[in-house]
Amino acid sequence: MQAVSISIYELDSGRILRSTTCIDSDIPLQLQDANEDWIDGHWSDVDYWVDGTGYAVLKTTNVVTFDKTSVVADNVDYCTLSNLPDPCHITIIGDGFFTEHDITSTTETIKFDTVGEYTIQIDSVPYFIHEEIINAY
Repeated sequence: MQAVSISIYELDSGRILRSTTCIDSDIPLQLQDANEDWIDGHWSDVDYWVDGTGYAVLKTTNVVTFDKTSVVADNVDYCTLSNLPDPCHITIIGDGFFTEHDITSTTETIKFDTVGEYTIQIDSVPYFIHEEIINAY
């Protein structure tokens, strides 16, 4: 028996979920559901995705734009995100604040009712994660 390095990915998106080393006969045991498959090698989920032909491919950059990075924390003023990949996943992280949204449009508005600094992360395969800071004052 020989140890092999593999990466597990989602079949429908190509997103690399995890990498592991196991003996070749245990590869099927590494798959957790029917939407997973594997490829040879340890591939970084940050830098790579698996294309429709089963090869790891370097992610590309998507130029998401924010019309402003400071807003009044009044739940009225907002910033507009444009050129979003459709679909994408947005995570908003602040001091004691965390929320996630799946977006199916190329624009989205974000507003806040609490003063603070918020990190906005936009994630969509095959693009690198885009991160921006919004200050609500």
